[in-house]
Amino acid sequence: MVADSLIENCSFNQSSFAAVHFGLLQYQQDWTKPIDWSRPLAVNAPHYRETRYIRCQFSATKLPRRNTYFGNSRFEECLFSDTLRSTVVAPIFTKPAEFVNCRFAGLVSCVVFDGKVQGHDEAARLGRNKSEFIGNDFTTAVLKSVDFRDIDMNAQRLPGNSDSETVT
Repeated sequence: MVADSLIENCSFNQSSFAAVHFGLLQYQQDWTKPIDWSRPLAVNAPHYRETRYIRCQFSATKLPRRNTYFGNSRFEECLFSDTLRSTVVAPIFTKPAEFVNCRFAGLVSCVVFDGKVQGHDEAARLGRNKSEFIGNDFTTAVLKSVDFRDIDMNAQRLPGNSDSETVT
């Protein structure tokens, strides 16, 4: 679990995780009391700042299908190669993470990229209504059962665009 961090030029290549949380958002206010796991923290509970990953590599990184949480994270100029792979039964949801100028290569399967922060409470917790998703390069990716929700597809480079220009 990572929170309130800046991670630059880090290689997660061929790493394998049993559970991963790329960006924790909130934390327990009173550590002297046991955590009540049956209820989410209140919207006004203390917050961590967004965790940023800059120019990091995730090649052949194994993410668990049911224990991958992107949370309050932002990926800038990162490479995801044969990493975002799941099944229809247990897709990977990237919400509410932000992806800016990242490159996706190899198989990208059963992933949901979400550009809108869902629900009033989550937006209040994050302090934003949208997740920035711009300038990402999918030209060398094979997309299989991938959803782009509330994302400007004209601001991405997609497979089959041989001149590697932004889609217009």
